[in-house]
Amino acid sequence: MEFITSLALNYPAPTWLVKLAFIVVFLYLFTRAIILVYKFVSKTNDTNCSLGNLDGKLDSLDRKQSTLVEKFNTLIATLAEKNAIENPDLFSINSPINLTPKGIEFIKEIGWSDSVSNEANKQSLFKTLDKFKLKTKYDVEKYSIVLLTELSGAREENPYTPIKRYLYEHANINDSKALTACAIYLRDEYLKEHPEIKE
Repeated sequence: MEFITSLALNYPAPTWLVKLAFIVVFLYLFTRAIILVYKFVSKTNDTNCSLGNLDGKLDSLDRKQSTLVEKFNTLIATLAEKNAIENPDLFSINSPINLTPKGIEFIKEIGWSDSVSNEANKQSLFKTLDKFKLKTKYDVEKYSIVLLTELSGAREENPYTPIKRYLYEHANINDSKALTACAIYLRDEYLKEHPEIKE
């Protein structure tokens, strides 16, 4: 180590050599920085492409999920319609399906007319139906059935909860018959407040 130190002191490097060493070190560091920036940009672009592909896949999944939900909702409405046809004492099977006088009595007996006449319940049900942006009377009927199907399966307190209690205490009453009757009643009440839905 002393030898190198004495050599450096006794024989100083020419200034051109120092300048050349500085330029070489600078070029090395500059080139290295460019390579690192290039790798970073390249990886970022690859990530952006991957994210773009992911967005497309998510959109596709959303469309498929919406289609599946719509088909499921249609199936629920179809089963309710079949249930109405099988119970002519409660439902008139002329088109559209309506509650018979016995059906109206049934609605009163199970407590649904009272539940819907409660202003808070009514607003809650109508707001939910409003979110579906319903355009036709058939849509109102279909989504009334879908909404009540969801509420009948919900654990939290909701406008359909008293009906669930009643059905539990009266096991002889068919759940789907009650749900369909309630949905038809809800449809009619909703349409009374939405005269713009004419078709």
